[in-house]
Amino acid sequence: KNVLGERNIAFLHGPEHKALRKSFIALFTRKALGVYVRKQDQIIRDHIAAWMSRDGGAAREIRPDICKMNQYTSQDVFAGPYLDDPEERKKFTAA
Repeated sequence: KNVLGERNIAFLHGPEHKALRKSFIALFTRKALGVYVRKQDQIIRDHIAAWMSRDGGAAREIRPDICKMNQYTSQDVFAGPYLDDPEERKKFTAA
């Protein structure tokens, strides 16, 4: 189903909204959230380590890096192994 667009959960009402909401419940169990947190933590640690090793640790603007890291984190958590191919991730990022 469309997660985004005209028929996303925010714009649905009644039984259709309830059915879609129910289909998402498995994504937000304690176990699932624990997996997401571990993945996010590792991605954040990896990105920070890469930033610190660049430019000898000199001060720099990091907002673009933060934006890319947030995008990567969301993609990795929600699309996972479907974006293992760098070319596919590039297409997904551009969309």
